[in-house]
Amino acid sequence: MKIKVSLRILVLLCLALPLGAVYAALHMYSKGQQDAVTVEIRAQAIANALSLHKRETGALPKTLDLLAPKHIPALGKCPAGELFVYQPRDSGEYVLSCPAVFFGSNPYRYDSKTRLWSEGS
Repeated sequence: MKIKVSLRILVLLCLALPLGAVYAALHMYSKGQQDAVTVEIRAQAIANALSLHKRETGALPKTLDLLAPKHIPALGKCPAGELFVYQPRDSGEYVLSCPAVFFGSNPYRYDSKTRLWSEGS
């Protein structure tokens, strides 16, 4: 009788552990997708403000701080609360990124030259 109960517990554990791991992985993946959408929405507002600033002055600002409050009421932040990383280029283009979006470790960035989002370093 004890052997049957122990075997049942062992079988349940063998099923529960992988299912728990799958659930955790799916949760982290969907969180990363939600964070990516949040980053894109907030970055679009910053990109619009950068475009307005460039139209008015003929150049991109050296820092994002120069956009608020004239071109944007407040600068959006990355989902974890850090500021967007802004890298103006000599070519008049720029890169906006958040350092840790997918799985809390991969940066997510927008390149104004290619107009594409990319994940990773």
